[in-house]
Amino acid sequence: MLESLDGRTAMVTGAGGGIGLAITSTLARCGAHVVMAGRQLDSLERARTTLHEQGIGHENFSLLTMDLSRSDEIDRVLAKGGNRLDTVDILVNNAGIMLPEGSFLDRDWSVWQQILQINFTAPARLCHSFARGMVDRRWGRIINIASIAGLGGAKRGVEYGTSKAALIGMTRNLAVELASASVTVNAVAPGKAETIAMSQRKETAKYQKRLQSVPTGRFVTPQEVAYVVAFLASAQASQITGQVVPVDGGEIAAGPYAARLPNADE
Repeated sequence: MLESLDGRTAMVTGAGGGIGLAITSTLARCGAHVVMAGRQLDSLERARTTLHEQGIGHENFSLLTMDLSRSDEIDRVLAKGGNRLDTVDILVNNAGIMLPEGSFLDRDWSVWQQILQINFTAPARLCHSFARGMVDRRWGRIINIASIAGLGGAKRGVEYGTSKAALIGMTRNLAVELASASVTVNAVAPGKAETIAMSQRKETAKYQKRLQSVPTGRFVTPQEVAYVVAFLASAQASQITGQVVPVDGGEIAAGPYAARLPNADE
């Protein structure tokens, strides 16, 4: 059973759908007030409708539009305050972007800058801002949504993997710095997630080939990632910090032996 987060304020970036929406729903059902941050208001409003349909009242969350690709926009939103931003106890840096597979040498340099801004620099900026209050209150949880791509190397995905590896590196270092103030910093590294968009590609050869590398024989669901986040946000996880928790059906564990999995022969 998940522990109560009554009285806590959480902020979840990229909260409009997929893993972010599952995290928002789970934290709200645990009793936290969740500030749902996203770039597009219409996406957040659709998410709000979904939460209402799940029986979660409006008092459990609020909406915040913020474009993480623009540092000046982040600064403006944080300086304005309000929307419970001065009482954030739990920060979940979930927002991120991926690129179609491609050669590092063939990409325009602006692509590299964009993906690092959203996947690493913006989360670092939010940590820098909200950790201050957590330290003052001597309680806080920072949970960065990384990826198993940040734990290894892959061809034609240099930018994404590097950005997630940087996020993991910051997680470990920041955890050590904030530990004495009872602020924990951890990362969750999902494997391929079975989102609605992914489910629509089940019959493709690319989907089936990737699935062959997962020992459990299926991709992780957004809700399974959300449960891990809720645990790390709880008092039960007070001695867990600086860790990276893969939620990947054993894909990282299989490593080079993935080709020998029984489902790889099917």
